[in-house]
Amino acid sequence: MAQGNIAALAFTPHARRRIQSRAIAQRAIEYVLEFGRERRSAGATKIYLDRQARQRLEREVGRTEIARLGHKLDIAVVVGDSDRVVTTMYRTRRTRH
Repeated sequence: MAQGNIAALAFTPHARRRIQSRAIAQRAIEYVLEFGRERRSAGATKIYLDRQARQRLEREVGRTEIARLGHKLDIAVVVGDSDRVVTTMYRTRRTRH
């Protein structure tokens, strides 16, 4: 996705509620959108940080930033066909390919 600028991305009202209710950090969403792996499923694209994406992110922002965000990076961002963020969630299981 490589959006980089979260302000330019549209969020559905549902996504905004989920971000707030789940206390998902905006910085984590930005990192996932910029560095994450995309997986197409059921009319939407799920973006998340797999091992390789985390390594790229760590090289770019440093180990300190990764440690600061900790488990907050264990999220997935779901983007619909209209390029709007549909929802965000914490990942509790590894995504199979």
